[in-house]
Amino acid sequence: MERSFSQRVLIASALIALAFLLFFTLWTAVDVFLVIFAALLAAVFLRGLSDAIQRWTGFRESWSLFSTIVLLLATIGGIIWLLAPQIADQADQLSTQLPQATQSLLNRLEQHKWSRQLLSQAPDLSSVLSRYGGIFARITKALSASLGVLANLFVIVVIGIFAAAQPKLYRTGLLRLMPFAWRPRAEQVLHSIGEALRHWLLGQLFCMSMVALLTGFGLWILGIPLGLVLALIAGLLDFIPTVGPFIAAIPGVLLAFLQTPEKALLVAATYTAVQMIENYLLQPFAQRRAVNLPPALMLFSQLLLGVSLGLFGLVLATPLTVTAIVVIKMLYVEDVLGDKDHRSVQTAAPPGGTVRSPTRT
Repeated sequence: MERSFSQRVLIASALIALAFLLFFTLWTAVDVFLVIFAALLAAVFLRGLSDAIQRWTGFRESWSLFSTIVLLLATIGGIIWLLAPQIADQADQLSTQLPQATQSLLNRLEQHKWSRQLLSQAPDLSSVLSRYGGIFARITKALSASLGVLANLFVIVVIGIFAAAQPKLYRTGLLRLMPFAWRPRAEQVLHSIGEALRHWLLGQLFCMSMVALLTGFGLWILGIPLGLVLALIAGLLDFIPTVGPFIAAIPGVLLAFLQTPEKALLVAATYTAVQMIENYLLQPFAQRRAVNLPPALMLFSQLLLGVSLGLFGLVLATPLTVTAIVVIKMLYVEDVLGDKDHRSVQTAAPPGGTVRSPTRT
């Protein structure tokens, strides 16, 4: 009995040590896993377009993927050839005009008693606003010139292409690491994750494009300069729901202050209107087949991953949450709790009555 107890203690200690070692490995290599997850997102995107081309043209799987890559490269190359000089010129003007806009805002705030009191009670606000334009420009230039970012993008693209070319090979290899009895259910989970990410990603890209177009059109009507680069920023940052659109609106509103405060209010209203159109019209249409993400959960995941993992974690917070929801729904809610119909609700008992059976909606 003493030897049996000692063996159990040793086994438990070994399992705890293994768990800590696994957690430490995952935490220290979290950037690598984020890059791999981003590459899988790229593979899901390429595979989705490739399957669509295969259905439309009847090409073989390999030729469909090759056609997808060629079309994407041609599209990106055409956009760069047509718009790159204009975007570069407007980005340079943006980096020089943002400090002027922030200084103009500070000067206008100094003209009012309530704003002077606000600035006096929060002295750091003045320094933050006065340095915002320079910080924004430095961040933009650092991201565009960073060799680390370029290396990560290269790795993401390469792994994404390989994974999209032979998805069954990698899926089969992953399934072989699991016990034989778990493989059918694991394959269902992987398929559901892939479908959810594909629908979310395609819908998100559609919404990003529409946000860029609507923002650019609105800024053009209002006569705001640098509308092309501001629309591009709005479209790209729309990949980060909730937080991204708010950040994207700041440069446009600040530049509008160089003209009049009323124009700044109109620009803010334009960004707000675009987000309302996206939230109430575009998103329900584009994401009707993807996982329904509660806004509070999405914001919590962005804050959690943004604080713990930095910018990369913030960018990938939503697709990671989509993946987590699918896994929890299938492996815990369905398999552990036995709830096969998540839409079933428990009806409250009426006064003096009995509890009715769950109704399906």
